[in-house]
Amino acid sequence: MAVTAQMGAPEAEKLVQGKFTLGRFYRCEAEAAAPVASTNITGLQAWEFGEPDVDFSAKIFQQGGGDEHTVIERGFRWSGTLSFLKGDSWDRLAEMRGVTLGKTNNAILPLYKENDYPQFIFEGIVRQSDNNTHLGSVVIPDMILGHISWDHPLDDSLFVLPWASKRFPFLMTDGAELVYDVFTGDGSTTSFTLSSTPLTLSTATNWRLMDYDTLYYVKEKASTASTGTLQRTGYSVDGVTLTKTSAPEAGTLVQVLYAKAT
Repeated sequence: MAVTAQMGAPEAEKLVQGKFTLGRFYRCEAEAAAPVASTNITGLQAWEFGEPDVDFSAKIFQQGGGDEHTVIERGFRWSGTLSFLKGDSWDRLAEMRGVTLGKTNNAILPLYKENDYPQFIFEGIVRQSDNNTHLGSVVIPDMILGHISWDHPLDDSLFVLPWASKRFPFLMTDGAELVYDVFTGDGSTTSFTLSSTPLTLSTATNWRLMDYDTLYYVKEKASTASTGTLQRTGYSVDGVTLTKTSAPEAGTLVQVLYAKAT
């Protein structure tokens, strides 16, 4: 669904208080596609993210520097929640996991993958009260769903699903929306055609994790790996052409996340 598309009236059994916000996600480890199709999160009541925490923090003093010190922090991790109505939460979890509940397919837990493997790229789209005018979006890359518990599922109470991410959440202003392209390396191809022209979100000089002027990030996932690895060098973009200095190995997924004009 486009960021300016009408969502239509809420279904009769859903109370959608956040009706001017469209939540959708992309599966991190999607099969090769350009672009990867997003999945709308129906019945999403709210989303939020807070301040990051770190795995390691220390003050260090330089020899000969007197009382001057610097702080080293490593392992940034953001966290937050997605909220649904409890009466609707089971269907929403099945929707996010891409399964249909039934006699032969009724296992959707655990949600938390071992070794912090990311599962989703989340895009929260905010619109005006006309349900059409785009105001902006928030993007949470490499979202990992957290542990959950259930109590009595009163329909109109909230079910809160925690998440975490080791990537920086970022904001996009009106007129921009997310694109997720995935390509498969063959061992010889060095250029890949993006499905859209990337917009400039920032510049490499004023955002410390911005690897390129236009791309947010590129990851490579080897055929034997469980998750993609962020690539900080070796790629360049010219228009819709993504080029690597050396061809990705056969079977490697090249995962590209960027913004395009709405």
